[in-house]
Amino acid sequence: MKNRHADTGSPAALIRPILTGVIAGAIVTFAALLICALLFTIKDFSASAAGPMAAVSAGLGALAAGFAAAKSHKRQGLTIGLAAGMLLFVVVLLVSLFVSESGFTVLTAIKLAVMALASAIGGVIGVNSATKRKMV
Repeated sequence: MKNRHADTGSPAALIRPILTGVIAGAIVTFAALLICALLFTIKDFSASAAGPMAAVSAGLGALAAGFAAAKSHKRQGLTIGLAAGMLLFVVVLLVSLFVSESGFTVLTAIKLAVMALASAIGGVIGVNSATKRKMV
């Protein structure tokens, strides 16, 4: 019988949890951005509120990315969560560079810090969250 956790440190074993986290984080980020767009449509927000709302949306997505990656890997929550969050940051950065011509701004550095912190926290929470156990 194979030991299920024998090869959890190899790079190949890390790819699946990190990609799972990035996909979950992208979905949460997209949903949060949709909610922000709805708020902009319903309420009269100034254009200067878009940056902070985008940073919060990215932070929520990074939290979800770290949580999902660490929950999937079941160990090394801080490292796996941070890796998933940083990969999600690269995805968000590439999309924003494609959509906008503003390039790197102060908001980009703020998003990096927010996403790094949120994904690390999500990773720690994901590893330490209790799993349901059947009582026999």
